[in-house]
Amino acid sequence: MSIYGRKNDAGVVLEIHECGSEEELAKHFHPSLLELFVLLPDDAEPGDTITDGVAVKPEPPEEPPLAEKPDKVITREQFLGCFTRDQRLAMKALRSSNEDVDDMYDMLESTNHINIDDAENKALFESLKTGGTIDQAALDKIDALRG
Repeated sequence: MSIYGRKNDAGVVLEIHECGSEEELAKHFHPSLLELFVLLPDDAEPGDTITDGVAVKPEPPEEPPLAEKPDKVITREQFLGCFTRDQRLAMKALRSSNEDVDDMYDMLESTNHINIDDAENKALFESLKTGGTIDQAALDKIDALRG
C-alpha cells in the first residue's frame, strides 16, 4: 500500500489516503481533486511537513505555565464555623495573652474574612493545634474550605 496525500503550499499534509496505486486513487476521488494528491513517505500523517521527501512530525506546542492559584479567603462565619464552641471560647481567651490570636481576631472583625492560605495564618493554626486550643478536626474543616 502506498500513501497519497494532499499538502498545502507550506508542505503540511492536510489529508492522506492509502491505496495500491494512482489508478486505485482515481477510483476514490474526482479528477479535479486527484491532481492535488502526491505520493508521500509511508510514515506520513496529517499535520506532518514533508521536507526533502521525509515526513517531519510537528513539534508539540509548549504547555503554558500553570497560573498561580490565588490564596483562599473565607468569611468570618465560615472560619468560626470550623471550630467547636469550646475551641472558639479558648481562642477568644488567648486574645489577651497571644498577640497573633489578637491580630487574627482584629483582622476578622475589621475585614470579615481570613486568608487561610497565608503562611502566617497556617503557622498560627498549627500552633493552636499543638497547644491544644483546637484539634485536627478543626484544621480538616478549614482544609475542606479550600475546595
